[in-house]
Amino acid sequence: MAALRIRRPIQFADLIRKYRLFVDDVQMGEIRPDSEIEIQVTPGTHCVLARIDWCSSNSLQIEIEQGQVFDLEVGSNIRGWRMYIGFIYVFFLRSQYLYLRCTS
Repeated sequence: MAALRIRRPIQFADLIRKYRLFVDDVQMGEIRPDSEIEIQVTPGTHCVLARIDWCSSNSLQIEIEQGQVFDLEVGSNIRGWRMYIGFIYVFFLRSQYLYLRCTS
């Protein structure tokens, strides 16, 4: 087996909300702020995505090998000055509301 280790920092946006984590279009878990989750996956290519309500993150295509732990971070793009235009992300940039990036 292999694993995805996903971390979520503390951010003001969505502070009391959980993000749903999907691997290959199957919900594999939920993550709260300032926490980490490890999801067991089979070696190979996987598509990873995070969602909150009707908004989502970018889709990440990853190749993972047997025994490998792949580190990712998920969070909200609604921070700093973007807090003032958050409604634009909610209604028009739904697939950019969250970010998902490799940290390993």
